[in-house]
Amino acid sequence: MEKAGYSQAQALLTDGCTRAMRKRWDTVTMMKLYIAKWQEQLYYYTVDDYDHIYDLYPQSMLAETAEGNIYIGVVQEKKNAISSAFVNIGEENIGFLPYRDVTAEIKSGDSILVQAVRSSSGQKGAKLTMKFSLEGSFAVLLSGENKLYFSQKMERAKRKGLEEFLRDKDRRYGFIIRSGTEEETALWQEMQALQEQAERLEERAKYGKGPCILRGREDLDILKNCKEVDEVYTNDRPSFDQAVAYVKQNGLSLAVHYREVDYALRHDLAGALKEAEKKKIWLPGGGYLILEKTEAMNVIDVNTGKTKGGKEHEKTVFKTNLEAAKEAARQIRLRNLSGMILIDFIDMKEPAHQRELLAKMAAHLAADPVPALVHDLTKLGIMELTRKKKYDSLAVWAEQRRSYIEEGD
Repeated sequence: MEKAGYSQAQALLTDGCTRAMRKRWDTVTMMKLYIAKWQEQLYYYTVDDYDHIYDLYPQSMLAETAEGNIYIGVVQEKKNAISSAFVNIGEENIGFLPYRDVTAEIKSGDSILVQAVRSSSGQKGAKLTMKFSLEGSFAVLLSGENKLYFSQKMERAKRKGLEEFLRDKDRRYGFIIRSGTEEETALWQEMQALQEQAERLEERAKYGKGPCILRGREDLDILKNCKEVDEVYTNDRPSFDQAVAYVKQNGLSLAVHYREVDYALRHDLAGALKEAEKKKIWLPGGGYLILEKTEAMNVIDVNTGKTKGGKEHEKTVFKTNLEAAKEAARQIRLRNLSGMILIDFIDMKEPAHQRELLAKMAAHLAADPVPALVHDLTKLGIMELTRKKKYDSLAVWAEQRRSYIEEGD
């Protein structure tokens, strides 16, 4: 693969990135983040003003048996010899629940609320407990008890004051009070919110069907990482409560809304999942992309398709490449592609067009919640990108889900 000289490529890239920072591209708009309950799980996705879906994360892809996740698990069997029960939480490896962490009588087939206290490793499943906890800024809720604990770093006078303040409060769970707690009213408001979240989790576990994940520790990190998002919408009440608490705890300027709306139908999530596995994607002007995965990288090929060049061939190619850059950036986010990504653009002769294409792609990637970079543009029009791996691609998740369903049948 013949490349442009290092200094030329760096000059193009530097100039392009600088222009991208100076100019407000019309392709960068504020987005809405949706947390939609659909087919027994949550989906997190971003939508632009034209209802195009960019980032799409099923909850089961976000939370891969991470420590702290909360599930509805199904008891498979009890092993008295090792004082543990094996519990299916919907992951590849079956979790194990030591009897000392069981808070009620259980038997095979029971659906129970459990939390992962240690992630799965290799062939070992996650270590589970029925004594779940929920973390806040000032306090940590402890299920299965009603005691108060205080950080050892807290001064004695402050501890006595908080003990007196909380003495007659309606506490239905145990709590650990953090050392940085200053405002009594803010502390009690958070404790009430945590109690409501815990009760909703227990209610969902009581009537819900497992195995499934109810809450993942990393789920709401997307609120911090999506740079373009200014509003959050959800049709799931527990997710609304968690999002409100998360926004407050992290000092985010986001408005959170609860609506009883079928967002999966409104935004056609089924269609988006199918689109994420399509090989051919059409562009508005008649061109199209071909997306393929090789052993070492992802490759995106740009084709003129139905576009007609005529006398203004260079101008038409430039326009098609700009459309391709925007759509390629969206497909990368939608499919959650990672590692090395090569985009084979249509050849352009004008250096100014090459610079603008680099600048456009740099601007698109700057808005990506996952770190992604443009590295080079070759003489043949091949752009080299890299994107950090965070979770599996949507295609891998979909294939694993199909396999899981087939095995269940």
